[in-house]
Amino acid sequence: MLAGRFPGASVLGLDSSAAFLATAGCGGDERLEFVQHDVTTMPFPGAPAAVIYARFLLAHLTEPQTLIAAWAGELAHGGGLVLEEVEWIHTTDEVFSEYLDLMAGVLRARHTELYIGPMLGRCEVPACTRRITTSPSSSRRLREQRACSRSTSPRPATTRRLSGSTPRRN
Repeated sequence: MLAGRFPGASVLGLDSSAAFLATAGCGGDERLEFVQHDVTTMPFPGAPAAVIYARFLLAHLTEPQTLIAAWAGELAHGGGLVLEEVEWIHTTDEVFSEYLDLMAGVLRARHTELYIGPMLGRCEVPACTRRITTSPSSSRRLREQRACSRSTSPRPATTRRLSGSTPRRN
């Protein structure tokens, strides 16, 4: 996905699972490299990174606020940390609803949270970063995206809607 969005970039994928990495490495794109690495351990291979992207990962990790700060420290100057997590899921499908309840219970037993998106809004932004919040549009209310960009000085938070409205300062 990142390689498609940034055609001139090389992309390094990290995962702790050798089986997942074997599957990921089947694409044949020379710009892609995959390395077995625990994302809770710093430094990251290839750091500093221009972009660190994590999708639906924080819900499975304990101490997400600590990890966010650590990941921000792995960024190159001007780099971006993009976190995409679930804020909430509403469904009328009883089977899927039961599945979500079970998964939420499993994650809570592991001291993590399925609906971690709201926590991202409450977490402290690492020093020298700014928060950019992308609000869910009416057609994409199943996820919330957060991004922190490393800069030379802290900036006020900015909110931007997916619909392309003008950013507003908080």
